[in-house]
Amino acid sequence: MIISLGSTSEDKKRTLLKALSEFKVYAEVVGVESGNQKSLDLFNKGIVVSRNYRAMKILRKLGIYVQMGFILFNPLTDIESLVSDYKFLFANKEAITKGIFSSLFLAEGTPITDKFVKIGVTRRKSGSNYVYEPMDKKRQLSLEI
Repeated sequence: MIISLGSTSEDKKRTLLKALSEFKVYAEVVGVESGNQKSLDLFNKGIVVSRNYRAMKILRKLGIYVQMGFILFNPLTDIESLVSDYKFLFANKEAITKGIFSSLFLAEGTPITDKFVKIGVTRRKSGSNYVYEPMDKKRQLSLEI
């Protein structure tokens, strides 16, 4: 039997993961989202970066493959955030990163979207999502390179 368990990195408990590895769980979907604290706070993840590092290390030691959800860009992304994210990604380079260069989707009706609409970051609507400009113009250059 093959089992894959989806959860956030906050849910990781060493004993649970050890038991799961004994049951031949081979892959885990982890909603890390970011390697910098500024973005984790913005996304209201309720976790610190060091805990994400620890969770990834535990999974690696147990031989469990990780598919990592990661949002690299959001309206508040700055160069310091990108450097922190790069360091996190490099330290966890064996993780499967589907859509690694994804941007935050500002979906209509969500608290984070309402926040960015209110401060005027959004340019226009595309379907049920808003298109936004980065607030840090240096970051805009990183998207264009």
